[in-house]
Amino acid sequence: MFPNDPMTLSWFEDFLALSAAGNFSRAAAARHMTQPAFSRRIRSLEARLIARWTGQTVLLVTHVTPVKLLVRDALRAPIESVFRMELAPASLTEVHWWPDGTASMRRFNETAAEA
Repeated sequence: MFPNDPMTLSWFEDFLALSAAGNFSRAAAARHMTQPAFSRRIRSLEARLIARWTGQTVLLVTHVTPVKLLVRDALRAPIESVFRMELAPASLTEVHWWPDGTASMRRFNETAAEA
């Protein structure tokens, strides 16, 4: 996604740690860094993903928590919302990122049976 950027994989590992830990403090400790530094890395990853996909429609086909975090970000919802979302395996979630940085969710948790 970001050519010649060795930090990218590590940043996604941070995202997964946040998903597993459920909060920034525990995830930062698991990644052996301070909570403020960890939060900056997560914000940087989110900003890079949004910048990469701005003006485009992104189809997310998975049931892992990072999708929930992107949906949460698109809706500007609190982190607690992630734990209230249920995604079916191989479901489709569609988020459109607008050039001004805002997003709209067009589909959420759509499965082949619903299409």
